[in-house]
Amino acid sequence: KPFLARMEQAAEEDEEAITQRRPALKKLAMLNEVCDTLARRDMVRPLLDLDVLAICKRWIQPLPNGNLGNVTVRTRLLHAISLMTGENGITAHDLKRSEFGKVVMTLYMHKDETPAMKRQLKGLIDQWSRPIFQKSGNMRDLERVQQVRGSTGISQISRQQQMEQAKVSVNPVKSAHRGG
Repeated sequence: KPFLARMEQAAEEDEEAITQRRPALKKLAMLNEVCDTLARRDMVRPLLDLDVLAICKRWIQPLPNGNLGNVTVRTRLLHAISLMTGENGITAHDLKRSEFGKVVMTLYMHKDETPAMKRQLKGLIDQWSRPIFQKSGNMRDLERVQQVRGSTGISQISRQQQMEQAKVSVNPVKSAHRGG
């Protein structure tokens, strides 16, 4: 709990520093400790239950003036959060409750976001949306689905449609056609 309170305080102090046009260095100073703590498997579910994502949201969200915060803080924190997977990992409920997913999408759509960060954000969006749409990230599962579909796979269906259209379009030459 004191850890989360310190994270919250760092966010507040940095927000205050920005309004006073001073460098915001508190989150940056605490970043290693935060990433190390989020990486601990035994801490994932307890931290999520204490709403760590709501605090992390404050760490990465765009500034009040619309500009993006420190790219190092965003990159490292999002990477640490992306590893919070598995049985006790981030759930759709955690994302909804904290509105962390909204901030990730906002950053992904931000015009000034770096291409490397956009790729990282897109990876998180894909990772979190898979369970919602019952999709697997495992390519072996995709192969199984294609085997089950067999000849009725999407590519096969489009081939069959093309063949049928080809048969229909093979009409005799129209009498008005002059061959030129």
